[in-house]
Amino acid sequence: MSIQIDAFSQLPGLQIIKNHDGNYSHITDYFAQYIGYKSSNQFLEHERSDFDIRTKAVELALSYREEDHQVRTTLQPLKQIGIWVFKDGLRFLLGGKSPIYDSHEKKCSVALNYIDITDSQLKHFLFDYANKTKYSYFKNKDQFTCYLKSSFDNNLFSKRESECVYYMIRGKSAALIAEILGIDKRTVETYFENIKNKFGCDNKGQVIEKALALGYYYIIPESILNNKNIFE
Repeated sequence: MSIQIDAFSQLPGLQIIKNHDGNYSHITDYFAQYIGYKSSNQFLEHERSDFDIRTKAVELALSYREEDHQVRTTLQPLKQIGIWVFKDGLRFLLGGKSPIYDSHEKKCSVALNYIDITDSQLKHFLFDYANKTKYSYFKNKDQFTCYLKSSFDNNLFSKRESECVYYMIRGKSAALIAEILGIDKRTVETYFENIKNKFGCDNKGQVIEKALALGYYYIIPESILNNKNIFE
């Protein structure tokens, strides 16, 4: 795959390509400015990696590289919502990482593409999600990454069950979950029973503790973002 750096740097948005070693090969001027550089040319005049980011976002450099490795080895995209600290402060980015596999060289690069949603309604939802929940793991954290998935790992739960787990570990009652999802409270209670049985738990508290231990707090079922009620 051949892309002229000058042309790539002028593309709109926050876009990056990293080579198979995890170093940056292409970056837009816009993203270069986010991470503390004047332009893509300044950033790319030397070999750069995530450890060369000049903002507090560099603190997550190891996590970024682990994600890149996952994308390269699985050849599967990774959808994300990142709340990271850049030059102008805390920004909310929606996007992800995709593999670019060169069958001739048998090497895989990673393409990153994000849009800044800091001023969108979704940002307000995320702020509430991150800081105002009963079981918040994000208190005292000023930046973190969440992952958008069709369901929780291993497809243990159905779409509706995943949505119920999502809200359950955020302290929502069955009645409130029913209202948010637009379904009957008794249906939610049935989902709770299914979740409890699949987890091998005796009560809601055990379900929540197990879900948190499995890292479910960092996963957002994609169907959640299609529900207009989260913005009300």
